Amino acid sequence: MAEWDQLGVEGPVLLANKDNDATLQGASHGADCGPTPAGVCALNESIQGAVKAISLAGGIFNNKDKKKGQHDTYCWYMENRGLALHCLKTLTEVVAIVIYGGTVSHPYSQMVWGPGTESLNVLDLGPLHKELKQYLKLILTNPKLIFGANVAPKTACFGCQPWCNPVAMAAAFKLASKLEHLRPVTLALFQGALDKWESFTTEFAINQATQCNHTILP
Repeated sequence: MAEWDQLGVEGPVLLANKDNDATLQGASHGADCGPTPAGVCALNESIQGAVKAISLAGGIFNNKDKKKGQHDTYCWYMENRGLALHCLKTLTEVVAIVIYGGTVSHPYSQMVWGPGTESLNVLDLGPLHKELKQYLKLILTNPKLIFGANVAPKTACFGCQPWCNPVAMAAAFKLASKLEHLRPVTLALFQGALDKWESFTTEFAINQATQCNHTILP
């Protein structure tokens, strides 16, 4: 996440694969000789942060390949997962994603794909997207709605819906006091989401589709 550079803070721990980690370890021992092409390549190919950590967790706990077991790859996943769990920067990004998911992604999903939306036409989502962008702007101007002492879904959640996963949200807010950069990182995520929604929703501009278009699309 680029926000770490903006904060002038070193980013999350690097979660390199087995081969790249060996290359980077060797490069660190020969630091006096300067970076090698192999070391630079290994560094550029390696990933850090919450998205990678969550992907590793999925590979361990919910792998789509049921044949995956406790072999070398699994063990390496576990080692990197352990590194991520002990890195406060990575945890900061994870908590930011949990907060965004609980306040925006899950409520929006329920409004679009939840019960009672079977006959909803995608071209009729313009007003909902407008409300969503207004909500994101509200959070950006009033972060206390998601960082206050008593955060409640009625005021913090898009559409005033209940938490989709109360346990996850409670854990996120409990960790918040231990993560000094959580607020700017989370707000950077909200700002990035708003920018993407602004770009994505141009096709939902009012009066851009004919009634025939509406009947063609579900």
